[in-house]
Amino acid sequence: MRFFALALCAACGIGQAQASVATFDDVTAAAQAFVPAGYGGLNWFNVAVQDTAANGRGGFARAATSGSYVAFNNNGTAAMVSGMALPAGGAGDFLFNSVALTAVYLDGLRIHVTGLRDGAVLYEQTVLADTTGPAVFRFGWEVDALYFAADGGVPAGYGVDAPYFAMDDLRINEIPEPGTLALLGLGLGGALWSRRRRGG
Repeated sequence: MRFFALALCAACGIGQAQASVATFDDVTAAAQAFVPAGYGGLNWFNVAVQDTAANGRGGFARAATSGSYVAFNNNGTAAMVSGMALPAGGAGDFLFNSVALTAVYLDGLRIHVTGLRDGAVLYEQTVLADTTGPAVFRFGWEVDALYFAADGGVPAGYGVDAPYFAMDDLRINEIPEPGTLALLGLGLGGALWSRRRRGG
């Protein structure tokens, strides 16, 4: 019984350890830089980080939901996030839970979020963002890559009409490799078998 309880606690610990929140506050001490590969267990393409305390222009002033740093699509163009490559090949799957998004210069900005696995599109959703503050959007997608592109919207009076958006608190759960799950299953099976042999 004691062994079974320990195995169950270990299983719970694995799930908790795989949760991750990208706050971007620990990316760099610089006012602006690119998000480095591997940050938050992900690869980042065309995603930069901005200190909103140093640049409060437009929606940046209200985009942070934790700390003062946020990420944004560099040059207002498309951005991509992917799982870290696995030793056996292929990208690492993850569960995309949620993200806070804010338009930087255009109100009613359309942000098209696409979820992919092995290069195939599995999910697509378009959300609307304003410069007035962040909105948290929930997804629950199991993917190995995310693609963010923005268009539309109307100028909010900042003299820039490029489709920049800021993101903060991107929440994911890493999905264990099949081998890890198999070992966990064997451990729990062994615990049940041991308990049965002892008669409860």
